[in-house]
Amino acid sequence: STQSTWGAYLPSGQEKVPCGYVGLKNLTATCYLNSLIQQLYMICPFRYGVLNVRIPPPSPTTDATELQEIAMFQQLQTLFAHLQESERKYYDPRPFCLSYKEHGGAPMNVNFQMDVDEFLNIFFEKMEIALKKTPQKQILDHFFGGTFTNQVIGRSNGCSHTSEREEPFVCLQVVVKSKRNLKESLDLFVKGEMLDGSNQYNCDKCGMVDALKRACLKKLPNNLIIHLKRFEFDLDSMRKIKVTDHFDFPEFLDLTMYTQEGLERQEAVESGKPAPNLPYPPSHYEYRLMGILVHAGTADSGHYYSFIKERDNPDDKWYQFNDMTVEPFDPKDIQKHCCGGIETVSHWDAVHRRNVNINIPKTYSAYLLFYERIVQEPLPADCVIPIPNDSPCLKTFAQSTLIKHPNTASELVDPKTHTKMWEENMRFLADKNVFERDYFQFVNSVVRIPYEKHSTDGGLQELQQQLSSAANLGLRFFAETLSHAKDKETLPEWVALLKGMYTICPSASQLLLSALLDPQCSWQHTLLLACGVPDTRKGWAELLLHVMDVVLAQDTGHGPGLNASDITVSDLTDDQSMSVSPETQRHSSDGRNPLVYLDTADTTAMDIATDDNLTECLEDGPSRGVGDCTALVQQVMAALIHMLPKDVAQFWRHFNGVCVCV
Repeated sequence: STQSTWGAYLPSGQEKVPCGYVGLKNLTATCYLNSLIQQLYMICPFRYGVLNVRIPPPSPTTDATELQEIAMFQQLQTLFAHLQESERKYYDPRPFCLSYKEHGGAPMNVNFQMDVDEFLNIFFEKMEIALKKTPQKQILDHFFGGTFTNQVIGRSNGCSHTSEREEPFVCLQVVVKSKRNLKESLDLFVKGEMLDGSNQYNCDKCGMVDALKRACLKKLPNNLIIHLKRFEFDLDSMRKIKVTDHFDFPEFLDLTMYTQEGLERQEAVESGKPAPNLPYPPSHYEYRLMGILVHAGTADSGHYYSFIKERDNPDDKWYQFNDMTVEPFDPKDIQKHCCGGIETVSHWDAVHRRNVNINIPKTYSAYLLFYERIVQEPLPADCVIPIPNDSPCLKTFAQSTLIKHPNTASELVDPKTHTKMWEENMRFLADKNVFERDYFQFVNSVVRIPYEKHSTDGGLQELQQQLSSAANLGLRFFAETLSHAKDKETLPEWVALLKGMYTICPSASQLLLSALLDPQCSWQHTLLLACGVPDTRKGWAELLLHVMDVVLAQDTGHGPGLNASDITVSDLTDDQSMSVSPETQRHSSDGRNPLVYLDTADTTAMDIATDDNLTECLEDGPSRGVGDCTALVQQVMAALIHMLPKDVAQFWRHFNGVCVCV
């Protein structure tokens, strides 16, 4: 899991934040997706309903579109499960984005930012298709589905007839431009316009009459999403602009006067008639602000993020969800961060050569408002959602008696997904403990025990075995942990320690070189080529050279103290025409040339790596007439050069480490 994190892996920096919520990675321009998904996830009963859905296997008659939306919904379930169960700081939504198909069947373009209101409507349509054959097919309508009525009411010639046309909505649009607050915008929504003069209304019963054309709310959703129209088309400049006007919105919202029954009651009172009773109690119309989705930027580009209130928390805790970052937010700052308007900033005045304060429009303001009915409507019989026994939303949602309810929310997750997710969590938590400095120090102290004891009991066979085991432990720690860690402060210390251990334990040096020839061992490739950290590659090359020196010193065929640099390419290939000049040896040992010339006859490392004799050396054994230790070093060096050709395109900048060894 750390192959792509050379020198940057710090699990403690990826741990879930103390508040317990998980962020979402921005895949370039997917902030609109991240901010909306977090808003939906934080609606606890809706989350439970999504996680509990079990879509039946498709039939042969299921069309391709439905299959696509089912795959997308299943990835949404996986995404919700990770937001609920993951121990990491954030989740990568790439699988969801790949499953979300746009027109033509192409996956979501993560480099293109959609308008979040537009995405919301398309996303809900896709979910409806995926859920249409499940018991939860009404879940979207229950939580977000509302209806408004377009009315035309006769106002002249004794005509009072009303023509009505209902339209469903999941997001209510209101005007921001030239409006001070949400009340003024909702007043405009129901105020309507008069159809008179040449624009009279043709009543089916009364003919041409003056009439009032307006809209009003017919059915209120449990969760009301309000879209503030911050983007307008400017006819003067003939382009889309962002409306930065200051616009207030309340924490508590009463929608009575914007419903059909509320307007009829008000009109009756104004005309002196008896006021009819409302069909619902006052709590039916009362809402509380639970989330704000903010757009920062201009009409052409920008960034989305969310502020969300934790449901059913008596402390009224709010959090900011900004892609991977989740942090507490003070609701007292809502007006400052979400209402737009003017802000004062310090600006350098080049004429007067000093900072001056200027007023500029705020580029950040609320774009979607998420209100929740204070007293939630009960779930319909055909849309029963299991509410876990430990859920805080039991304060506002009663458990249905028709189904069995789980003890915890984890039980709602698909068992296979849950098992896989917690396997990932356990690996991550293990990594978090392993990549801690305290663990680094512990391993170092364990490896040092036989090394420091050697000064007094160096000749004991048992101590040599302990040294060999400790060297193996230290080497594995260097290759598999320290090389990936962000904390490289102890790397020189580890190289020096391992060099000292291999010096006093030559048998461990031989075992290391033999292990490097095993096809299953990838340390040479990963630590000399794939690793993107120069210090790590340099440390491994230094250690490898030292080990080869120690091994060569044991071979009486070359005499004690022979260095790895004394072996020439001719020893590797048995081809005397490929001798290495002293100048070439000097360049190849100082690491400055990524692709060295190995002789004066324009023979490159690639030529040697593809030489037939070298291949025989690697595959069939050592060259003739050399001792076992020298042969072992020859094979290791041959393997080093042999792995270069296949990695030229990707890792040629890292060849210097290999050439240092050669």
